Amino acid sequence: MTKIFCYGTLKRGHGANRFLDGQKFIRESTIVGSIYHLGGFPGYKETEQGVVHGEIYEVDDDCLRRLDSYEGYRPDNEMHSLYLRKEKTADCGEDVNIYVYNRSVTHDRKIEDGRFH
Repeated sequence: MTKIFCYGTLKRGHGANRFLDGQKFIRESTIVGSIYHLGGFPGYKETEQGVVHGEIYEVDDDCLRRLDSYEGYRPDNEMHSLYLRKEKTADCGEDVNIYVYNRSVTHDRKIEDGRFH
């Protein structure tokens, strides 16, 4: 089982949350970093300041493969991945995986409050 930190369209109430059907919701939490509005979805970037609000789920291997595909993560070719999956520690102390946007955000709007709505 793998713990995933969801900060965007995978959260409850969003369309992609269906990918988490049958998986275990753990808790809401935050993680250090910043998110940017990329159109209909956000992108997380690792920063030393800022806070991102999200949800932690425990997912099985099949779900993790579906999430990797949905997020455009290609472990065999990270250079061409839209997102990278990295391990971080959430503020609640849980070790989680988070999808980190693998493109420039120079022209994208930062979501100042760290909440994707």
